[in-house]
Amino acid sequence: MTEIISAHQATQNLSRGFAIIDPEGVVQAVNPVLIQQTVDLGLSPVWSSIGFNMLERLKEGPYPKFSPPHTFRQLFRHFRSVLRGCAPFFAMEFTIDTPSRRSLVLELSPFIHPFSSQVEGLLLTLTDITFYKALENSLRTALGEVRTLRGLLPICAVCKKIKDEANHWTLIEEYLIRHTHAEFTHDICPDCIRTLYPEYSSILDAPDKTSDTD
Repeated sequence: MTEIISAHQATQNLSRGFAIIDPEGVVQAVNPVLIQQTVDLGLSPVWSSIGFNMLERLKEGPYPKFSPPHTFRQLFRHFRSVLRGCAPFFAMEFTIDTPSRRSLVLELSPFIHPFSSQVEGLLLTLTDITFYKALENSLRTALGEVRTLRGLLPICAVCKKIKDEANHWTLIEEYLIRHTHAEFTHDICPDCIRTLYPEYSSILDAPDKTSDTD
């Protein structure tokens, strides 16, 4: 029979940083990921130490590597709000200015006593989203480079020039090159060949000759 994994084992194997904080703001338990995150982010190792009062440290003031600068004040305010039972949940995205700038999401969820509704502490999770932010930025850049045409385009019924935003009539090729990523090569269609070069139209009208081979 397969042994059921304990809650402690599950938290130790999470892919994100995890800590249990008591009502006074003191760290009671952490998982290896949070310990490693503390090292990678260049923070003091005490941040992931059992017995460290995280609430008091947040109250003391800013940590220079947090961005934006008001992150610490915001963290302290919401940290205390969740511990007091004034907020059901809190999530915040911020960055750490290390040589390899990291983007993270911190989430705070309260422990609620099932009978008294008293907050008995909170769960803290820290997720590194640097890869996803880089992907998001790449997609934004790619989306910004995509140019599309929308709406009504005034086009001359005779010469097929298009009237642009400055009310200038321009060749359709020039207009499309400016407003899309299209590039043009030039050819001539069969109808134009018949009109402009009737001496060659017989070639177009001749049936295809294919040689049968046994």
